[in-house]
Amino acid sequence: MFCLLVVGSVCSGDCIFIQTQKGTIEATGFDVLGQPIQMVNADLLESKTMRKIASGKNGRFDGVLYGEYSVRVFAPGFYTVDVPVRLDQGTLNVRAQLSVSEECRTFSTLAGRATGAKVANGLWVKVIPAHGSGGMEAPINAGGYFVASGLDRGQYLIVVMNGSTPVHSETVLLRGDTRLSITL
Repeated sequence: MFCLLVVGSVCSGDCIFIQTQKGTIEATGFDVLGQPIQMVNADLLESKTMRKIASGKNGRFDGVLYGEYSVRVFAPGFYTVDVPVRLDQGTLNVRAQLSVSEECRTFSTLAGRATGAKVANGLWVKVIPAHGSGGMEAPINAGGYFVASGLDRGQYLIVVMNGSTPVHSETVLLRGDTRLSITL
């Protein structure tokens, strides 16, 4: 004999218990500086079809069945980000880094001068973003000056290279056009 046990019912013989666990997904959006973004919205999507299941007020979804989903995080003035998630605990916090959309985007310039005994031909600056991908390289001229422009705001690792050998490194937070003085 076989029966399916439903909460509040009685079972005799062989029974199968179906567990339907539910949890909460909370999505938060952050900018490239790691600051929380106001007015973040989120949609909960089926992981395979990307069909919208629900819209979360302030990025929160309550009573979600355990399983695999995609959380679409968006805010005015920022690009939308889809984050694949697996809900298998009571509360799942989703942190999404959002990039400023083209309409609102401003670019920064990093300009500077390298000084010291090691300044020579063949030096260049490698500008590497701490978050995301991209970056750029700029030559250091005979006077020690360099310019790297078209950068998003955020934190960067600056590496001075002599050919393929790093000779100096430091981190810089770009909040707009920035001047940097490097002593080698």
